[in-house]
Amino acid sequence: MDSLTKDCQYTYLMVEGMNIYNTVFDTDQVSIIRGSSFLLKEAIESLADEFEELHPISTGASSGFFELPRHGKEDNDANGRDLIDKILEYFNSSPYCHFTFCIDLVEDCDLISARERLIALLRYQQMQSLSLAPDPAQPENTKDMQPCRIQGNRRAGCNNILPDSKNGERISLSVHDRFLSGKEKRSEFYRVELKSEKDSSPLKFTSNLQSLAKTRHFPKLSGKIALIYLDGNRFSNIQKESIQDAEDLRHFDQTIKAYRRDFLHKLIDRMQQQDTQVGFTDTLTENNELRLETLIWGGDEMLLVVPAWLGFDIIELFYQLSDTWCFSTRSGSNDKIPLTHSGGLVFCSAKTPLPKMRSLAISLADRLKEMKHVGRQNCFDYQVLESIDYPVEDSLNAYFESRYGKKMAASRFPIHPDIHWVCKNRERTRKILDTVPKGPIYRIAEYLTNDQPIEASSSIGRLASLMGPRDYQELTDLLSALFRPLNPDSLEETGDPDNNWQWLHLIELWDYLAPTTSSP
Repeated sequence: MDSLTKDCQYTYLMVEGMNIYNTVFDTDQVSIIRGSSFLLKEAIESLADEFEELHPISTGASSGFFELPRHGKEDNDANGRDLIDKILEYFNSSPYCHFTFCIDLVEDCDLISARERLIALLRYQQMQSLSLAPDPAQPENTKDMQPCRIQGNRRAGCNNILPDSKNGERISLSVHDRFLSGKEKRSEFYRVELKSEKDSSPLKFTSNLQSLAKTRHFPKLSGKIALIYLDGNRFSNIQKESIQDAEDLRHFDQTIKAYRRDFLHKLIDRMQQQDTQVGFTDTLTENNELRLETLIWGGDEMLLVVPAWLGFDIIELFYQLSDTWCFSTRSGSNDKIPLTHSGGLVFCSAKTPLPKMRSLAISLADRLKEMKHVGRQNCFDYQVLESIDYPVEDSLNAYFESRYGKKMAASRFPIHPDIHWVCKNRERTRKILDTVPKGPIYRIAEYLTNDQPIEASSSIGRLASLMGPRDYQELTDLLSALFRPLNPDSLEETGDPDNNWQWLHLIELWDYLAPTTSSP
């Protein structure tokens, strides 16, 4: 525990789950991943109820920042050490014991300074900590020792049977607790986030990715899912630059949570209504189960899994709703700071390992944050995987080079959200794709990826002649709206002044942009 010798007015405590994805994504089972996320979020949020001296300032999916009453310095040191021990004991004697946590507190007169010091202290602890929590001690029975049937590396507990298992397959205590959490806490999570009444009917959801992705209405997309990862741009810097005290940070935390809840509420509302006019078709199964998984929710991030035929519509809906999100300090300043997000959208088979797809979605979003012309703008990138295979290259740039060729990979730019997608361009896209010949566009894309610009240009000319001036103009106008650069100057910077990437985007997303339903 770190402290200052000078007299300070405030004491701050930070707790954070460390190396959490070593546990959260140690299996492909969506119920276990979901349950892990719920437990981590609950662990942080339950601290204020368990320890009355903790006053939350901000809480996220796996971390919390708290303020404590201040006493004399010696009392603070003693009480602080005692409180940390009690929190660790609380974590170790509950289902939260399956995760590793780091905790520390400091005295500081400046909130931002305290926060930065605590982050540094927790990172130092992390380097000295286990990368994952070991299994709790169990009675020795070496004759009957087995590995966990689901996770594979942990030891199966003698009394931990896989629920719904016909053969009595045994699993580890960690998998058992996280699986039950994923089933039992799901309705409560949505009830709290949507602020529903306790006695209201709980929402029903699909229990696995196969049922989430199964459809008769979109035969080409049945069995496929979309992972949507969204991460706030410069949220940490916004806090450093605009927040003065604990109340400011609380206000920021509550602002983000309110916006996210509003998005979730409107998303679920549209899914329940099956609003086909804006693309929300077949959002419910025949048993009225919502086709939605929320795997990360809190802090700067969110990770959703939806059917492939809804992926583009939902990420565009998020950006449409968040287009006006902003943060204003409590001081009454007229400055409104935009709250923008970088996104990663992955289309893949429901059988593709989720941990790999999550990493790919995060890499897509992180790559955007590194681009100099992206700045603070809303943007996203995507990847379509047509089989259960996934990128094996060391970096996303290397994967793009192997898939699109070096020249096109170097000029790939993020997609700027189309705020008119839901109300206008979705239906426009569907009508155009029903009439545009796919073969010529495929050849254009093939020439571009093989670095044959002259042949690609000739094919574009032939396509224009085939379609006629009016229809071709309508197609190119649509592509410019859907796949326009964040900054017109960025086309020159990336080496794609003719925006040839619009043809690659179109052929890649052909089946996903505005799929047409088929009669069962």
